[in-house]
Amino acid sequence: MLKSFTERTKKVDVSKYYCDSDLVIKGRFIVRNPWPFNHIKVFALDSFKEPFVQNKSYNVIYKNEDRHGCYHHYNFIKDYFYFATSYTTNKDVFTVTAAIADDGSREAAYLKAALPKYKNKDLLCQPPLPPE
Repeated sequence: MLKSFTERTKKVDVSKYYCDSDLVIKGRFIVRNPWPFNHIKVFALDSFKEPFVQNKSYNVIYKNEDRHGCYHHYNFIKDYFYFATSYTTNKDVFTVTAAIADDGSREAAYLKAALPKYKNKDLLCQPPLPPE
């Protein structure tokens, strides 16, 4: 039987996600309104060290996507983590909630260490949103 969402992951809440950092977390749009979220967009994540560039697309192609970019399956243990994003009433704030696989992996530990770097950054410096 599959474990529940909270049993599979540890949540890390980040109030602001900005690009004023030498460490960028890139993501690929997957679905809209997935369970257990409502009206939230979900992205697959990959962590990498690269300066952020405005208006540049950072796409992740996972091993289980087809050549058209269709996403077939997401495995918390093998694919490690994702984040859900939504705008608050204040349009200058880009809210991020990250769920990281609690699997003891080096990748999960790397993301946990990277997330705090996105707090309290320049309000005008935000990552590009994926297409609707």
